[in-house]
Amino acid sequence: MRVPRRGLLFVAAVFGAAMTLLSPSVAFADYHGSETDYGVSRGIPDDDKYRTCIIYLGADSPGGVCFESGGDYFYVMDDLKDGYAAVAEWYTEGNVRAGSCVNKLGAGTTAFCNKNFPENDYIYFRLALYNSGDYVRAVSGWKRAII
Repeated sequence: MRVPRRGLLFVAAVFGAAMTLLSPSVAFADYHGSETDYGVSRGIPDDDKYRTCIIYLGADSPGGVCFESGGDYFYVMDDLKDGYAAVAEWYTEGNVRAGSCVNKLGAGTTAFCNKNFPENDYIYFRLALYNSGDYVRAVSGWKRAII
């Protein structure tokens, strides 16, 4: 039995489309840790109650990151128009949980991520730069804060 050429082309096209949709490497970026949150636009409140920050100032500043233990909030500032996303990488004491708060809003913006951590523990965080989910470099060292 001979299969028409048009039928073979149709089967090959359907198979190729299905493999593209099912491939996890197409859909997911690799940020730090297993919890990735994409921040929403929100400024940092004026009061600095329970907030620990890493902030860089100046014309070439990549931005900064703040952790607010009063609500388990991350604020990630992206101050440089360099095409990279500013990212807060974090992990809890003992490396029980780890993740990222990603600012994909562009230069001159602050992204907000709302997390929920157990009280009276420590969290470590730093500012890093990513390019479409690919790690570029760490901007700061790790800073410790109490949750």
